[in-house]
Amino acid sequence: MLKVIRGDTNIFKFTRKDSEGNTITQKANALYFTIKSDCFTNKVLIQKTIDDMTFENGVYTFTIDGNDTDNLNYGFYKYDLEVVEEEYKQTISIGDFVIEEEVTFTSNESGD
Repeated sequence: MLKVIRGDTNIFKFTRKDSEGNTITQKANALYFTIKSDCFTNKVLIQKTIDDMTFENGVYTFTIDGNDTDNLNYGFYKYDLEVVEEEYKQTISIGDFVIEEEVTFTSNESGD
């Protein structure tokens, strides 16, 4: 389960592992981190691709900005992380993505 507070900046890091548990240090052709309301809908709420990620020494890093979640309701969503290599496609992580309550909204950040 991944948890974020709505409107906050969140940095995620992950590595890919081979069947023996070793980190794969070759960059994938394509990666998709996708969030939807449930796994039965086609509507993507948030998606980050390999173009949105940095890659260094086998570690992928991407950010979910506040504006990615600002307009979403609090609650449970579904996410997956899918890697694509030529004819090979595999979901390497799947689970719940929870958007938790915020107290300071963007409209409260006036500095006055």
